Parts: sequence; C-alpha cells; structure tokens
Amino acid sequence: MGQFGRRPDSGGRAGASERKRNKEIAKGRLERKPPIKGRIERGSLRKSSANQWRRELDYLQVEVRKQRDAAKREPLYERFVNCASRLLPQADVLTEIRGIEGYSGLADNDLLSDLSRGSFRGSIDDFLPLHHLVKLLGREVPNKKDDKFIYLLGSTSTSTPAEASVRNLRGLEYFLLGFAARLPEKQYLELHVDGKRFQVPYHNEHFEKDNDSVVITMKRRLDAAGLIPSEHYTLGKINDGYHKVHGNLHIVAEQRAYKADNGQMKSVAIAYLTTRYP
Repeated sequence: MGQFGRRPDSGGRAGASERKRNKEIAKGRLERKPPIKGRIERGSLRKSSANQWRRELDYLQVEVRKQRDAAKREPLYERFVNCASRLLPQADVLTEIRGIEGYSGLADNDLLSDLSRGSFRGSIDDFLPLHHLVKLLGREVPNKKDDKFIYLLGSTSTSTPAEASVRNLRGLEYFLLGFAARLPEKQYLELHVDGKRFQVPYHNEHFEKDNDSVVITMKRRLDAAGLIPSEHYTLGKINDGYHKVHGNLHIVAEQRAYKADNGQMKSVAIAYLTTRYP
C-alpha cells in the first residue's frame, strides 16, 4: 500500500492525486474542507470528536520529539495547528499549550503568582516554530471578542530585574534565541525590530542564564544595533527560515500587581508576544 492508503495507479505513484490536491490547497486554488468543518461551525462538535482531536495532539507531541528530519517535522506541525484549531470552538485548548494564555488571564492572581516564580502553565509542550505559532495567536478567543491570545516570553524572578522595560529586553532576547533554536540547521530568523534589521542564525546551544555564551553574544548584538530596553517592540518583515510571517508582531511588557501567599501585594513584570497591539 502507498503512503496515502491506496495502491498505485498503473504508471503512477500511490498518493499522487492527494499530493496534487494538497499542492492546490497550499497555493490557494482549492479550499480545504475538513470532514467535521460543518459541525464545528455550528458549534455541535461531539465530545467523542473533541477527545479524538486531543488524543491526536498528544500523539503529535511525541512524533515531533522523535522526528529529526526538519522537512518531515513540518507536516506534523501543520497537523498539530489544525487539531488545536478544531478543538478551539469548544474549549480554550490553546491555553493548554505552555506559554500561551488569554490576555484576560493576566488578571488572574494565581497565574500572576506562578509567573512571579517563572512558572508557565499548560500540559502541552511548547515546540511550534514561529510561523506556526502565530497562526494560533491570531485566532479569536472563544466567546471573548475583546480578548486575545498572547505568548509569554518571560517574567520577573529572583535573578532578573523587575522593571518592565528591562524585562522586555530579556523577552526580546528569549524570542530571538528561542525561535532561532527551532529553525532547521543553516537557516536564519530575519526581521526588523523597531525598524532595525536583525538576523539570527540557527543554533543548538543551551541558554538559561545571563552568562551563557549565546546570551552574551545576543546582548552585544542588540546593543550594537541600538536596541535598548523598551516596554514595546514592533517586529516586522519576518522570515522564519524559508517561511514568511505576514503582518507585524509585538513584544510588550506590563507590570501587574498580585497578592502573595502571605497576603502582601507584590508586582510582576511580564513580557509577551502578540499579533494585536494595543
């Protein structure tokens, strides 16, 4: 049997018609019509179907970790995003992906308390490359038209400054280093930050502390480019390797107050990525 589950035609290859259909969809000449599209649009997705897609998400997490070939990971990412999108009308499944929250969630005291300790919530791994992550961030929050999805980049901890603008510079560092590490080898994350062109090559170095070599190098490059602490960075003309990210992204810093376990009021500085600003 062929890759798509049927025998080859005479003189042909298994799955050829499916490949052609997918190519037409990718070029925008044919509309993709998932089998459950109608049920999703009517808000009548059955619980069994939701469980099926959630199992698919769990399965894809494992498959992505196992797959070393960048070209073969790409369709797995696509399937993951599609599954998450299909579940979204029934539940805020995106907030189960570590790092993704609804903006309204920043009013939640427990979340802010977790963020003050550098702890992000979520049961699903955070592994999507940038060009796939932004597809999810651009989705509407179910039943909350005034809300939006954000991607957390960093927060105050005992070893980092509390000032929002300084913390946001750390968020920019994390954004650049984090998504460059998700690129295939020999590719680049290219973008303009506040109008200044910036380029970061793929790397596989571990980074966690300020004195890690890859972090020191990034700090020097940002300083040389004149990128100083700011409570808002606009990112544009973004190429995530060979994939273009359409529109602008924003890295924003905010100070939020929360009540600690001892009853005292404290503040936390949060840097996050968003497709919509303000």
